[in-house]
Amino acid sequence: MASQLDIVNDALGHLGQEPLNDLTAGSLDTSTAAKKILRHLDSARRSVVSRGGWTSHRAYTTLQAATIAGYVNFRLPGVFSQPGDLLRIWAISGSDWTLDAWTWPSWSPDLPLPTTSSVGQITWESGTELVNGAVIRVLRANVTDQLQIAYIADRPYEALSQPLADAITYDVAYRACEGVTADDRLKKALDDKRAESILSAAAFDATQEDPGPLIPARTAVLRQSCA
Repeated sequence: MASQLDIVNDALGHLGQEPLNDLTAGSLDTSTAAKKILRHLDSARRSVVSRGGWTSHRAYTTLQAATIAGYVNFRLPGVFSQPGDLLRIWAISGSDWTLDAWTWPSWSPDLPLPTTSSVGQITWESGTELVNGAVIRVLRANVTDQLQIAYIADRPYEALSQPLADAITYDVAYRACEGVTADDRLKKALDDKRAESILSAAAFDATQEDPGPLIPARTAVLRQSCA
């Protein structure tokens, strides 16, 4: 289990900065680097967590069809409100598609993941609808009664395994690097480490599914070629 303070201090270490005792305003006033890391922290956490089918963040629910005035879709007539804590769909019952099929082994930190599927009996897509002037996130599907889904949920820092926290640490250090150090070589090294660390986290994450072969980091390939 990890905390915000653990991740911030590890990221500070990667950037050559001193750790903090806590994240109170008084402590943050002593570290401009920590303030810059915190600006990116939640975005980095959500981005990394949404990249895999982590058992620590997996949730299951049955969605009932919603009624949205004026909704017409000849291809996907069913519409379902997404759970408020949903970061990414992992699987939908009746569809052969799962998030893992897209993340392993071809994952990269900046690779967008698809949000549609026409595999299996259920065809679906993730999108938004405008309801009374407000945008709501929905799933559209070719079924009109209910939809059983598994998804990756937005959960507190304490839900993170240590390898997943390490992946977030490298990701947030990479994001903050330019503002903290302006060191392009360090930023490149952190870019390699954030890719490598999330693959290590995937290997640690015990599931019944095979996550697929792990892709070695570019630096590891270079070391082998020079050996």
